[in-house]
Amino acid sequence: LVALCPSTLWHVTAKFKGSGPPWRRMIIYRPNCGTKQSLILLSPVAVPKDVMEEIDKLGKVEVLLIPNAYHRTDAAVFKKRYPYAKVASPPGWVRKRVAEVVPVDMDARELAEIYKGSVKVVRIGGLVDNREQEGDFEYAYEFLLSDGTWAYAVTDTLFNCRERGFVNWALGTSGTVRQDGRIIPRVGRVSKWFMHSREQCAKFYRDMADRDDVKMILMAHGDVYIGDGVQDAFREIAGDVDQK
Repeated sequence: LVALCPSTLWHVTAKFKGSGPPWRRMIIYRPNCGTKQSLILLSPVAVPKDVMEEIDKLGKVEVLLIPNAYHRTDAAVFKKRYPYAKVASPPGWVRKRVAEVVPVDMDARELAEIYKGSVKVVRIGGLVDNREQEGDFEYAYEFLLSDGTWAYAVTDTLFNCRERGFVNWALGTSGTVRQDGRIIPRVGRVSKWFMHSREQCAKFYRDMADRDDVKMILMAHGDVYIGDGVQDAFREIAGDVDQK
């Protein structure tokens, strides 16, 4: 268990036995900048007992946020451990798929109201026709940090894997290597399969690049991206989307 922001945000990675990239990240967030002891677990993934005990020491797990249909595998295990926790997911077809594993209590978009000021639920531009109210493959989540900046978190719309194996090549999950050696997140093939408009998606990431209050990009697969280079990373992501 690694702290990304003191008293507010943590993450842990674990080996995944199913299909897809072999490592997955779970995000643990304490809303309201540590003034309460409630926790949101984004993309719950099975971890060793000692790590679970560390999480329990951070506070009470209130929400199990299942971000898309492909990160539902361990949801039932977590619901059994935290029966009082609410299960949230995107609506529509994603909710139906998640409900095959665990009952869903709420639309993920409700979190923005429940934790108003600490959590934002963002539709990623270009993934679906914005005229449709549902159908999103996943949402992006923004978490307010203790220093007043925001962490941008997704699961399968951005990837930043260092490995260059066959699975990462096939899924397009390897990050883009810059000349300075840093790995820049990229939009993977899974996200592109669901993409309604490349133009709108590229604009979404260019708009993110114009914000100076976002200091972290968190993904389920690959390295987290933290620091002053986040805005440049969003610009490069937009450029990658623009490429045909």
